[in-house]
Amino acid sequence: MLLTKSYLAECEELIAQSKTAEVLNRLIAVKDATGYKNEILSLSSRWKRLDRDTMTGTKSDEERSLAYSRISKNLLTLLAAMSRELDGEKVEKNLFGTSAQPPHTYRPMWQTYVPILLTAIGVWCISYFAYQPAPIDCHQAYNLAGNWDIYTRDSTGAEIKIGDGKIAQDSCSNGFQFSGEVSSLKSPNNPIDFSSRIAGLNDGEILFVYENFDGEMGVCRGVVPGAEDKSIMFSCVDLIGRDRNDSPELRLWLKPGK
Repeated sequence: MLLTKSYLAECEELIAQSKTAEVLNRLIAVKDATGYKNEILSLSSRWKRLDRDTMTGTKSDEERSLAYSRISKNLLTLLAAMSRELDGEKVEKNLFGTSAQPPHTYRPMWQTYVPILLTAIGVWCISYFAYQPAPIDCHQAYNLAGNWDIYTRDSTGAEIKIGDGKIAQDSCSNGFQFSGEVSSLKSPNNPIDFSSRIAGLNDGEILFVYENFDGEMGVCRGVVPGAEDKSIMFSCVDLIGRDRNDSPELRLWLKPGK
């Protein structure tokens, strides 16, 4: 991968789109072409630690927002320094200053372990449904395989297409894989890739755990449609600590795509 001014400019645009993880991956790919390798690795480590703390619920929303803001600010500082490096300037020491790593904040034990327990229960429930054995009568397993258009509804009740996805499901199987891309009503021009971690059908219900590129993770529940209705409505809720867009609950409609 060639490190150029345009490459750095693309990274700045991704930061403006809140695609921090993608920026870090791009910088990791060129870390050996710059004198700021240690700074890149440090930011990547901080991002992974923050993502882990978010998953386990060990940080409050305020702490998490502040940490994300600091990492984004440090990334912009790093990109500017790398640009100056390409112009021939020397590598700067202590680029982020002493405030780059915020002090550790201790929280009551129950605030740490209760979110972990609730998240574990949610994932276990989905695992139970996803890995139930296929029924003896093969026709009882609903076939979801194919392309799907993904819709939501605005405040007026009007349907709006926000993405598309594909479901892969083996014949006579209760498990499936769902992946694709969706965008939010607030950012319709910035679709985000997603995929299912665990997904399955059981007793007429469709359940799956999803995760997108921004680290958002949650559970969706729907009902197998009747013979006349080909669309599927899902109620989705983000797992504790994994909401990334201040919208932890959402209803989606899947309709057969082309």
